[in-house]
Amino acid sequence: MGIDYKKLGVKIGLEIHQQLDTHKLFCSCPSILRNDPPDIRIRRRLRAVAGELGEVDIAAKEEEIRRKKFIYEAYSDTTCLVELDEEPPHQVNEEALAIAVEIARMLHMKIFDELCVMRKVVIDGSNVSGFQRTMLVAENGYIECSFGKVRISLLALEEEAARKISEGEEEQVFRLDRLGIPLVEIRTEPDMSTPKEARECAERIGLLLRMTGKVKRGIGTIRQDVNVSVRGKGRVEIKGVQDLRHLEKIIENEILRQLSLDELSQRYSHLLRHKFECKDISHIFTNTKCEMIRKTLNSGGKVLCMKIPDFRGLMKWEIQPNKRLAQEILEYISSFSRIKGFIHRDELPGYGISETEVLRIEEHIKSKENDNFILIFGKEEEAIEALRLAYERLIELIKYGGINEVRGVKEDLTTRFMRKLPGASRMYPETDLPPVKIKREMLTSRLPETPEEKIKKFIKLGLSPELAQQIVRSEKLEWFEELVKEFKGVRGSLIAKLLFNSLENLKKKGLDVSQVRKEDIKQLLRLLSEDKIVFEACELVLEEFLKTGEEISEIIVKRKLTKLSKCEVRKIIRELFAGKNLKELGLQRALNIAMKELRGRAEYPTVEKCVRELFKQ
Repeated sequence: MGIDYKKLGVKIGLEIHQQLDTHKLFCSCPSILRNDPPDIRIRRRLRAVAGELGEVDIAAKEEEIRRKKFIYEAYSDTTCLVELDEEPPHQVNEEALAIAVEIARMLHMKIFDELCVMRKVVIDGSNVSGFQRTMLVAENGYIECSFGKVRISLLALEEEAARKISEGEEEQVFRLDRLGIPLVEIRTEPDMSTPKEARECAERIGLLLRMTGKVKRGIGTIRQDVNVSVRGKGRVEIKGVQDLRHLEKIIENEILRQLSLDELSQRYSHLLRHKFECKDISHIFTNTKCEMIRKTLNSGGKVLCMKIPDFRGLMKWEIQPNKRLAQEILEYISSFSRIKGFIHRDELPGYGISETEVLRIEEHIKSKENDNFILIFGKEEEAIEALRLAYERLIELIKYGGINEVRGVKEDLTTRFMRKLPGASRMYPETDLPPVKIKREMLTSRLPETPEEKIKKFIKLGLSPELAQQIVRSEKLEWFEELVKEFKGVRGSLIAKLLFNSLENLKKKGLDVSQVRKEDIKQLLRLLSEDKIVFEACELVLEEFLKTGEEISEIIVKRKLTKLSKCEVRKIIRELFAGKNLKELGLQRALNIAMKELRGRAEYPTVEKCVRELFKQ
C-alpha cells in the first residue's frame, strides 16, 4: 500500500541551479574545467563575518568552528586575480544577464528594473573570498505541470562555487576553474506534494532551460536542491541532486526519515528532562581486548560515557532504509569533530568489549534495565565535545522531530547532516559594484520556442509524436534543428531516424556512439541529398566507422555502398534469379532474397518494382 503524501502534509519545493554557457560572471575568463596540473596554489583560512543585519549567520559560524584550511589551485592562462580575490570584480557579464532575463520571461516572472549585487557569506571553502556574489533578477512566476501550476518565487543570477578536488581531516583542496561560472538559481514555492510531482516539475524546468540553447550540458552543470517538510515540521534542504532518475527515491527516503523522527519525538518526549552528564570510565578498560580503546588509552586519551534513560534498543531505530538512529547521531558528531570512537549499548558486547566490562559500565553509571549509554573515546577535550554534540543532536531530534537543516545525498540515496539552514544574516551588499539596470532590449527580444511548440513543429516534419518528444528532451536537439535547416532535400523524419534510431541500434551492439561527430552525420546527409547513397547505407557506414575508424568515403567505396541506378538493380536481380522457378519461390521470398543482396545499395521501392517486373515476364 502506497503512502498518502497529501494526507501526511508533505510539502516539496525545488531550487534549480543551472550553469550558463558563457564566460565568467565578473571577469572575462573562460568557463572551462581542466584536468591538467595547475600552476598556481594558494592557502587560506576563512572566518564568518556579520551580515547586513549585524548578526553572524548560524551556518557560517558552524563552518568556522570546523577550522579547516583551504588550498586553491588555479591556472595562470585561464584564471585571473578576480577568482583569487586579489582584484575587485569587473562589470557583470551582460550576456549572462540577458540569458537570466530571458529565462525569467519564459517563466512568466516579474523582472526588476535594477539589480543589486549582494554578498552571501559562504565559508565552507568553495569561495576564496568567503562569500558568493548573487543578484535577484525576478520574482513571482510559474510553470505549468500536469498536476497544476507550480509557483516560481525567485530567479537569481550568481557565480558558481569552486570545484572540490580532495578533502582531508584538516584541509580541503579546491580548483578555481569553476569558480565564477554564471548560473541561475530558480526557486519554486513548496507546491508539490509527492516525489513524482517534484520530478515532473524539475524535468519541465530543465527542459525549458535547454530550449534557450544557452545553458551548459552534462553532469554537474545542473543540480537540484530539494526542500522537504512533513506535517508542518522543520524544513530539510537536500543539496546537489544531479541525476533526476534518483530524485523520487531520495525524497521518499527523506520523508521516511522525517516520519520516523516524528514518531520518536512523540513517544520519547520524557527524555527532554535528561540533563547532559558524562563520566570518565577509562579505568574499566585497563585490561580490555578492544583494540580501538586500548590504542586510545595508550596514547593518553580517555573513554567517556553518557547515560540515556529509558532508551534501550532505540539506537537501532531504523529512520531510513538500512540506516539507524545511531548513524544519524554519529554523522552529526562527525560534521564538527574528528572523533572516530563511538559505541552504544545496543551493539554490546562487541568490538572486543566483554559482557563483564558492560556490566561494570552499567554499575558505574547506575544504569537500569531499559537505559542506554554512549561511549566516546579520544582526546579528553574532543571526547567531551563529541558527547555534548551527541546529546545536543538527540535532544533536538526528540524535541522537534523535524529540524531545519541542510543535508547531503549519500550513495545509497539516504541523506546525511551537513549544516544548519542558513538565514538572512549571511547577506550584505557588494560594495565593489554599482546597481545594474536592465536594458529594454532584454525585455523585448524574441523568446525561444517552448517544448510544446517544438514538438508540434517536428510532427509537421513527419515525425511521430513519440519521436518528436524524444528529440526535444535529447542532447542532440540542436544537432537535429541545425541539420534539418541545412539539408532541406532530406526528409526530417529520416534525419531523426539517423540521429536517434540508427545510433541507438549501434549503441545496443556495444559500440561507442559518442565518437560520431556532427560532421560525420553531415557527410552522410550530404551524400544522401545528392542521391549518392540510400538511407539504409548510413547505419552500415557508421557501424564500420565505429569499428575501424576508417574515413566515411573509404568505407563507402570499400563496402560498395554507392547507390545503384534502376538499370543496375534490374540487372543484378535478373542475374540473381536466372534459371530459378519464380512461381515456386514466391514473390515475398524473392523480395527478401533481393533485399538481402542489395542491402545498403538500393531503396526498397526500386527493388520491389524490379522484382515484380520479373514476375510478370
